[in-house]
Amino acid sequence: MLSFLSTFLILSHQSFATEPDISASTTTVSCNDSAINTNNAPANLEINWEPNTINLHWYADENATTEMTVPTASQSCVYDGTLTPPSTIPTRTGYTFRGWKVRGLPDEYTRLQYIESNGSQVINTGISVGTSYGLKTAVKLQLTTTDTSERAIWGPRDYCGGYEVYFSNGKYVGFYRKSGQAVYVPVNYTTGVPYTITTEMTSNSMTINVNGVQRQYSGTVSAADSNNITLFGMCGKYRISARVYYANMWNNNVLVRRFIPAKRNSDNVVGMWDMVTKTFFTNAGTGSFTAGPVAQ
Repeated sequence: MLSFLSTFLILSHQSFATEPDISASTTTVSCNDSAINTNNAPANLEINWEPNTINLHWYADENATTEMTVPTASQSCVYDGTLTPPSTIPTRTGYTFRGWKVRGLPDEYTRLQYIESNGSQVINTGISVGTSYGLKTAVKLQLTTTDTSERAIWGPRDYCGGYEVYFSNGKYVGFYRKSGQAVYVPVNYTTGVPYTITTEMTSNSMTINVNGVQRQYSGTVSAADSNNITLFGMCGKYRISARVYYANMWNNNVLVRRFIPAKRNSDNVVGMWDMVTKTFFTNAGTGSFTAGPVAQ
């Protein structure tokens, strides 16, 4: 459904002398359109599986240096679906409407290419596996150390066991629930190499995919514990030194966290902006995350 705001906001943070993502003459746009994918998600993340919001913007003539937000239209993208911009084009004296721009983060935040932990920082996702088997995760990261001891990517905040996705022995990425309930993908443990890792757990299977290599455990899977899952580590230790480019979580096929690396402009605190809850998640460990370059 379309909802229109009654006020106009004047923004001065950028020039918009470039072409809009979606032109004024466009009647529909695919949920995995390249413009949406480029501006609202990491390039290799399939946007058509996720909720997406289009915000309308004014674009004046080519030499304009200010942008004016116009009434907003919000819609959800479904698999293989489309977004339909409003057919009625608003008018404003002195401005020419040129199209729509896809916005990801609020103006109070700067999107980053990644955030980096030195092995002390973690994000408490606020999501617990609990007795639900439907938890799925997706993350893109790069290792920043050759430490080959066990280092968790995801795991319970206050419990050293159970649900865990981790690098170990410099040889593999493991997805572990309980002794005998685990699956592994061999890897070349290398710094600077991007790893895209997805996992899914059901009551009778555990699946992990690392850079396109998939393995599955089939058999009874025990119910997990009720501790919140953390990103970058587990149970106050086993923390990984890595750069994370994005991290997503689903529960029973419902997207519950979509983390975007970001910096809060007011105090330069680095963390993850969640596109689902519209909340900024900061470090729940010690020290501070390192900010990656600003995302273009």
